Amino acid sequence: MPTYLCRTAAGIVLAALAGACAQAGERVAITGHQGGYDKSEVLELTDDHILITMIDHNTGYFFDPPNDNTPFQHATGPCRGTMEIKAGVASGSGWCVRTNPQGGRILLAWEVSPDIENGIHGTWAAEGVSGDALGWKGGGDWHPVVETGEGHYVETFAGWIEAPD
Repeated sequence: MPTYLCRTAAGIVLAALAGACAQAGERVAITGHQGGYDKSEVLELTDDHILITMIDHNTGYFFDPPNDNTPFQHATGPCRGTMEIKAGVASGSGWCVRTNPQGGRILLAWEVSPDIENGIHGTWAAEGVSGDALGWKGGGDWHPVVETGEGHYVETFAGWIEAPD
């Protein structure tokens, strides 16, 4: 099985950390990328049926200017979830916890889109749960991962982020 199948799920986590100069209640568009390393476990049932326990650690979200000045910028942390790929159709979901350099924490939920013809991808939704991230929220899409060797990857994301009211 190609290792990108495992690593792509980890990319959802990066999407959660979008940066922006958002005003209270204002939704701003974000793009960016995340890095990380993957330690997922794969169970191959048949040639076209695979189960994955996704185990990932994100090494940082990097949001593109001008929307790169939020509590999500540079947040890192673990991600867990499950995926199933059967006859070319993917399903799965999981959770990630990200902590920014100031100690603020973000909870990110991710899902895999069923169409994997161009690589595993999906959606994400994030919510700041403590510290300077409290009340921030966001959502969007994560895109197929680019493997950079020895279990490390880079993934891009796009979406929106909103400052608390």
